[in-house]
Amino acid sequence: MGLWLLWWERLRNQITGRRWLQFWDSPLGGWAVRLAGVGLARLPVRPTPGELAPPPPAALPGPAAERAELPEVVERTRTCVRRIQAWREDTSSRRAAHGRSPTPDEQTLERDLEGKLEELEALLGRLSGVDPATAAAEGLTRDMAAACAVCDAVDAMIEAEEWRL
Repeated sequence: MGLWLLWWERLRNQITGRRWLQFWDSPLGGWAVRLAGVGLARLPVRPTPGELAPPPPAALPGPAAERAELPEVVERTRTCVRRIQAWREDTSSRRAAHGRSPTPDEQTLERDLEGKLEELEALLGRLSGVDPATAAAEGLTRDMAAACAVCDAVDAMIEAEEWRL
């Protein structure tokens, strides 16, 4: 009887978004996730293609504060790239599971995120491959600020879309 009521409620109200999100955000949902993961090893994070290790802070040009912030900015940029990729995989699998094509709003968002992804990958390449002999301090600062701004924009775009679900 309970399963029938859940199925009827799903058909009537599309609980796959709002109500399931409420459940997974509840203490019971967190407990269910922890229980499901008992005995499972965590999967390693896959590096993105072309990902380079950040240069050592001592070899960087510019003030000491800039040198200290660069690894954090590079890591945030990598995290942002992975978030875009995960969001794209998740939305395409959800659409495939429901057998529907993307709406015009979703297509616009995907195009915008694709442009941001290309921009982030270019900035990540510049920030990861800094050569202390040729890099100017203002160029490094400008790239770091641009990477942070793009990450902020990506976070806002994805979070706005998640609220719509």
